[in-house]
Amino acid sequence: MKAHRLFGLIAGLLALAGAVSLSQATMGVGLICLGCLAAIFGRIEQASFQHDALLERLGEVKSQASQTRAAAERMEAILRQVHGIPDPVEDEPVAEQKKIWAEGAVR
Repeated sequence: MKAHRLFGLIAGLLALAGAVSLSQATMGVGLICLGCLAAIFGRIEQASFQHDALLERLGEVKSQASQTRAAAERMEAILRQVHGIPDPVEDEPVAEQKKIWAEGAVR
């Protein structure tokens, strides 16, 4: 259960308890408060929906970026092979650091 839904459940129960204990004189203010609470819950739910949609879209963009990067690396290898260009030689510390980063990303 998401945190905002748990918060909404607790706040709803408290609002119900408060609405039952309202007197005739405070009924109007109580109804306005319940309307504000409903608006707040609606906005929180809307923000949650938008957040989930954004995270989903960012995941798609990240996937597309990794596919593009892989295609570019394959194209570079093909061009090197066709033109007889040797692979670039990396310094040992740089290659070791890339290996460490790659292993960290896999975990």
